[in-house]
Amino acid sequence: MFKELEFNPESENIKPTRLFLEIGASGTQNVPMVGELQFGPQHLYLGIDHDSAEIQKAIDLNENRYASFEEGDGHALPLPDNSFDEVMLGNVLGSKVGNLNNNGDKLKIIQERILLIREAARVLEIGGQLVIKETLTPLPPEVLEEIFEGVSELKLTKAVVPNDEEWASEIKTYDNQAPLFDIKASYLLFFEKLAKDKISYKD
Repeated sequence: MFKELEFNPESENIKPTRLFLEIGASGTQNVPMVGELQFGPQHLYLGIDHDSAEIQKAIDLNENRYASFEEGDGHALPLPDNSFDEVMLGNVLGSKVGNLNNNGDKLKIIQERILLIREAARVLEIGGQLVIKETLTPLPPEVLEEIFEGVSELKLTKAVVPNDEEWASEIKTYDNQAPLFDIKASYLLFFEKLAKDKISYKD
């Protein structure tokens, strides 16, 4: 974990207070975002992507020693439970979808996305924030609703879309290239991870 970081908390006598994980961290899109968020000694970033070529791009482009990029599977993260303050899925849910008009393909897509989100929630601290960013190929709202019906440990706290006043500032925080894409169905979704005693299961 954070194997690329030069940062040594003991040598600098500073302990990191916030850990940020991004799943779907492609090099050309995410390195500028790392610079925008200004990660430093107390705010560390880890980007994970299954594509080794994209991770290598990110490593080559990255100039922030408090950010690390590693190859990994978002469905099986090699990370401990409850270890990150914030986790973001960046243009992952809508990536490589099949035929949503085919019930078999749609069910497979929903089940795979549920596993991905549950794994993101697993490594998120209780009370931490999960961010879903979709600016390239957003899933339809009805499919999103079915996905999150299968993830009871998360509570939606805010949704932001391009028509909202907050969009410009929020999207700049999480993707400073997003304004280049004119996709009206784009969205940012914010979730809080609930403690087990606050989860209410549906019948």
